[in-house]
Amino acid sequence: MFDQVLADIGDEQSIEQNLSTFSAHVINAARILRESGQRSLVLFDELGAGTDPEEGVAIAMALLDHFIQKGCLCLATTHHGVLKNYGYTRAGVGNASMEFDLASLQPTYRILMGVPGESHALEIARRSGIPEELIRSAAAYLQQERGEAADLINRLGRKQRELAEAEREQGEKERQLAERRRQNDLLNLRLRQRERELDQQGLAELESFLRDSRREYEQLVRRLRQEGESAGRRETLDFLHGLEQRAHSQEERIRAEVPEPGPPEEPLEEGMEVVIRSTGKAGRILRRGKGRRWVVATGSLRAELEPSELTAAPIRPQEAPAAPSVSEELAERDLPHQLDLRGLRLEEALRRLEKHLDHAVVRGLNEFSVVHGLGEGILQRGIHRYLRGSPLVKDYYFATPEEGGFGKTVVRLA
Repeated sequence: MFDQVLADIGDEQSIEQNLSTFSAHVINAARILRESGQRSLVLFDELGAGTDPEEGVAIAMALLDHFIQKGCLCLATTHHGVLKNYGYTRAGVGNASMEFDLASLQPTYRILMGVPGESHALEIARRSGIPEELIRSAAAYLQQERGEAADLINRLGRKQRELAEAEREQGEKERQLAERRRQNDLLNLRLRQRERELDQQGLAELESFLRDSRREYEQLVRRLRQEGESAGRRETLDFLHGLEQRAHSQEERIRAEVPEPGPPEEPLEEGMEVVIRSTGKAGRILRRGKGRRWVVATGSLRAELEPSELTAAPIRPQEAPAAPSVSEELAERDLPHQLDLRGLRLEEALRRLEKHLDHAVVRGLNEFSVVHGLGEGILQRGIHRYLRGSPLVKDYYFATPEEGGFGKTVVRLA
């Protein structure tokens, strides 16, 4: 935010006060120098105009250097080419211009950062009725002095417009790619869910067929036994018995391939790594959804799923612990009196608690505290259940409110 705006805009020359255009600008500049501060916004219109171009440009650059050192923000317009070069070479200064439509001789009011503007005086003079031979003569004079600079400015303007367009196209391509990836993930999830529904439907039909076949088989067996057990009947019974065993094996195979949805192995909670049963894809629980559902992120897709559709991701098998190093033994000697288990899954937390208990007994500690946080209470209940069954623990209780309250448990050793 700015605490004041100081401006030198317009032409305040006065015959009565013996002020030329340049004198009026210099008086305003002196006032701005006195009143400006670090939080001032300073505006100059046609800085360095109204006097000899070389001297005017020199004064303009000195003024700009002063405002840069003071730390205030200064915006200045100019038609001096030397000042445009100053904008390129001076640290803390940048060029900008208003885009100009040569076809209509009208500004587009679009700011081009980093590109100095052109005056287009010759084109405006031609459109205003100046004879063409004078325009050509002026162009010859102009070309001798700044032809290359103008060409460079034009190339810079075109390059910046091309870069802006390329950046816009790249952003659009990335957006379309992300949308296609999301649609593909959603389609893949729907296809897998449909495949599972068909598998379950086929399993239900197979179960119905097996029930009907078993009923007919049992009736046939009863009739055969009532008629006696001749060799032919014995072979028939053996055949039917083998058929039933093969059908049972096929049923078990299909059940193994299409597991029935059931409750998760452990309570679900935010941040838990899970596997979507219908797709086998791994994901992470973000938050609770509507009702009993959970919002799960898998890849670029987010979906609300029932608890029965999720299962906790399997814990990666841990490598056998290596022999303790010297640094580990030293660390055990400096065993902390507070064990922080927040953010861990229950299995990992209990492993660390067990190790800490062992070290505490070896060190001869009387008590230590366990920080488990509040949350939904899953970690706290699991830790208390473990402490209740440990022969190494004499007592445990929640800490005082000043020391952590229900988010911390104090453990006294036997």
